Amino acid sequence: MARNLVTGGMGFLGTWLARELLNNGEEVVIFDMKRELPNSAADLKGKVEIFNGDISNWVHVVEAVKKYNIDCIYHVAALLTIARP
Repeated sequence: MARNLVTGGMGFLGTWLARELLNNGEEVVIFDMKRELPNSAADLKGKVEIFNGDISNWVHVVEAVKKYNIDCIYHVAALLTIARP
């Protein structure tokens, strides 16, 4: 059983991936700037660990990897910008 870090784990793709990993018997740590799971991912509560951090800050990423002894990273986070006309 591997311990997986899912960046952007509270988004649509991240929560879907977390469920798939859990269904395959894997452990999941969600890495996101948000502190709480969205209502659409309430089923993950108690099944995943949550690490609050900024994906653009590599110190945060390394802290999460060390803290949870991560085996695999799934990077589904995105840096979004708002285009203005």
